[in-house]
Amino acid sequence: MKRILLLLGIFLFILPFVKAEEETIKIEKKVTKSDETTDPEEKGEEGKETEEEEVGKEEKGKEEKDKKEEIDETRYSAKKIEFIIDKDLIILSDSAMAHYKSITVIAESIEYNVKTKVVKAYGHPFLIDDEDTITGIMMVYNIETKEGMVITGKTTIEKGFFTGDTIIKVGEKILNVKGGDFTTCSAEPPHYTFYSKRMKVYANDMVVCEPVILKIQGIPVFAIPFWFFPITKGRHSGFLFPKVGKGSGEGRYVRNLSYFWATNDYSDITVTFDIFEKKGIKTFLNGRYIVNPFLSGEISGSYINDISIKSKRWNLYMNHRQTLGKRLSITAHANFLSDKNYNVDYSEEEIVQLNKEIESYVSISKSWSGANVNFLINEKRDLAKNTIDRRMPRIGFSLSSRRIIPVKKDASAKWYNQPYISFSSKFINKTHEDEDTTFTNYGLANNIKLQAPLKILSYINISPSVRLLENIYDRDVYGNPHPVRSYYSTSVSFSTIIYGISKGGIGKFEKFRHIIKPSLSYNYSPEEEHPEKYYALEGMGVGSAQKNIAFSLSNSVQTKMKFGDKEKKIDIINMKTSVSYNFKKETEPLSSIRNTFEIEPIKQFSTRVQMEHNPYDRKLKNFTVNTTLRLQGSLTKGENGNGGMSKQWRINVTHNYVKGIGEQIDSQQLFGGIDTWVTENWKIGYKTRYDFKENNLVNQTLSIYRNIHCWEAQFSWNSFGGRWKYDFKIKIKKIPEIKVTKGIFGIFIP
Repeated sequence: MKRILLLLGIFLFILPFVKAEEETIKIEKKVTKSDETTDPEEKGEEGKETEEEEVGKEEKGKEEKDKKEEIDETRYSAKKIEFIIDKDLIILSDSAMAHYKSITVIAESIEYNVKTKVVKAYGHPFLIDDEDTITGIMMVYNIETKEGMVITGKTTIEKGFFTGDTIIKVGEKILNVKGGDFTTCSAEPPHYTFYSKRMKVYANDMVVCEPVILKIQGIPVFAIPFWFFPITKGRHSGFLFPKVGKGSGEGRYVRNLSYFWATNDYSDITVTFDIFEKKGIKTFLNGRYIVNPFLSGEISGSYINDISIKSKRWNLYMNHRQTLGKRLSITAHANFLSDKNYNVDYSEEEIVQLNKEIESYVSISKSWSGANVNFLINEKRDLAKNTIDRRMPRIGFSLSSRRIIPVKKDASAKWYNQPYISFSSKFINKTHEDEDTTFTNYGLANNIKLQAPLKILSYINISPSVRLLENIYDRDVYGNPHPVRSYYSTSVSFSTIIYGISKGGIGKFEKFRHIIKPSLSYNYSPEEEHPEKYYALEGMGVGSAQKNIAFSLSNSVQTKMKFGDKEKKIDIINMKTSVSYNFKKETEPLSSIRNTFEIEPIKQFSTRVQMEHNPYDRKLKNFTVNTTLRLQGSLTKGENGNGGMSKQWRINVTHNYVKGIGEQIDSQQLFGGIDTWVTENWKIGYKTRYDFKENNLVNQTLSIYRNIHCWEAQFSWNSFGGRWKYDFKIKIKKIPEIKVTKGIFGIFIP
């Protein structure tokens, strides 16, 4: 393991002495050699150096240079340095420190045996390599075999702390650990530990251990014979946490027995096995890929030979998104099942079980400035109705709203620049299949909208608009080919804003402002001849005939309050009245008069009243009052004692009243809730709904949260009518997968 390799730094202090010893030998050889060659004539041919000796000298010089460069990276210090020649020992003692490259060793004493090449560090040695650290009581390392041992070692690994009674380095990146513990708790002693008698640690990869015992406050509470967990930092391959449980349909089961393979920085693959007592083994394969911002997607599938019904069942899912060029993209989605009950039988998510529609499609989209074209091929299956709808293809084009006469550069807009036009067109070829029939229809729908918002006398806003539709079908219901369906609708609206400001205020209310917004609109679309001869096709409707006038009047009262140097705008009351007149109705063409009142004098309190009257008999048709009170605050300032955010409290109360009219029954209910910390580590939440008509509590929910340093506990209880249920959960904060819940004792080694 990388941290154990830090021990290599211990031998750095011996290098100067080894070099000094070698240099002494070299000097002696040079002196001898000098004496032998004082007389060149006596040397003769023997005194000449051969080419091999020259090469040897060059290699030796290079080796000495390399050693010198290595020594230059070495630093060490101690108050006392001893040389014990007869025992081949060099000892650094009293605040010994050695540094080699990125490795630093600090200990009370460091001992090196020159003959056996063994380094020993005593007195709580401390090793540092970049951000990694390890400490213990004693450390031993052989610089030749690169094997070592740490007694009572302790270090930090991903998510927590790791200790071992004896840590033995048996390979380049392999450790054997005897009596190892793991915990995420920083307390001394820790509140819990996972203990294993034997562990094998593969540096920056994983830890394999047997057996594993969970201890809480030093007391063993649970054990499994074997487990392994990854220690690689960041995204990495490894086994995921399974889930053990029991169900009426599955019997006893183990879900999510998975291996995650990080193939590279852009993709990964997950292989999963779900083992069911009553159904068999389900295999699931999932692959994901992402290359931002160009490409991303997911492909997955599962298979099971269901022994309960003796049937082979499967599903396939695919999702793909890709940018092909500037504003050109493709998306694809596929979802296929062997049968309609597959999700119901095997999915844990209720929303997936209830979804009875599956869809597969390929879509290509290209956009320009203000324009877009889309090409789609899709298939949608309704599993409940056993129907299939295919669009082969659907092609759409749209042009966003733009001025008919553009504004010239560096010029302001004139009245003739106000008209706007927008256009959309859609072609669709649709096939429908059910148990009895199969039919195909296609059509083209064009939609043009013209509008010209104007301002008259600087106060009145007028906005006329015309919508033109033209639909071309493959045939009508009588079999006539290519009928054309033309239609139009038009509208015009008038609106303005009138406001006044008071000359003075009251107390902290500096001034008041009254805003009136009247609005009048006219809508017309003609009756269509023989609409029954056209069949319904997606996106090719025309709407119903209409001829009406609608009127609304809004009133708002606002004020400004001054808080020191700051001013705050407050909406005291908002009122709106609306009514319409339908010229096509022969009797009672006037609609109900709708009134809405909203009062919110402060942010914490609001009331909303809705009323609806019949203008002919002046009777009330609908009356609703909704009042809400919201209060919140902080129990602590800034961060709490544990370094977290400040602890909050919240109270919400809502009263809802609906007056029973006609056959309706009066309804009056009170919704209330409180969520607050009652102590430093206890949090309580309570919600209830009280029905005044029935004079009872309709439902209640109680939640209790307890912070336990490295753990957290949650308890919940709720009732509805005569039914009730409860649940509890205790889990490790940094490893939420490790938890104890009601009914299932789920415990997993990180």
